[in-house]
Amino acid sequence: NFELLRYECLFLLARVKLPKITVWKDLRKPCRNKDLEARNKQLLYDKDEVPTETFFFQELDSYRKKRLAITNERFPPNTRLTIPGRIIHLIPKDKKKFSYLPYWECREAFHELTLNAEAVVSIFELP
Repeated sequence: NFELLRYECLFLLARVKLPKITVWKDLRKPCRNKDLEARNKQLLYDKDEVPTETFFFQELDSYRKKRLAITNERFPPNTRLTIPGRIIHLIPKDKKKFSYLPYWECREAFHELTLNAEAVVSIFELP
C-alpha cells in the first residue's frame, strides 16, 4: 500500500534527531548489524518520543488527517473489507513453476482488491 509506505517514510523523517545532512553523511558510511541499534538510537527519536511541536510534524499530522478523510470518503469504514488475523500476501516468483514468495501484509493494504484475468486463471489452474 503506497499510502501507508509514504506516511511511514515521512514519519521516519520526523523521527530524525540531527540535521538531515548530518544523517545523510552518516548513513553513507557502512554499519555492522551489531551496531545498527546503537546507531539508530543516536540518529532517531523513539516512535513515542517524536517532538510534536515542530513545524514538520504538525504539517505531517495535518497531511495524515487529510488523507484519512479522503480514504474514509472513498472507502467508508462500514463498507471496508476487514480480514481477521495476520495476512500473508503471495507474490509470484516463477509463473511456470507456480512458486510464490510469501510476505506479511497489513490489513490496510486490502481496502480494495483488484484481480486481473491472469490472477484468476492462476488461482483456478491446477499445477
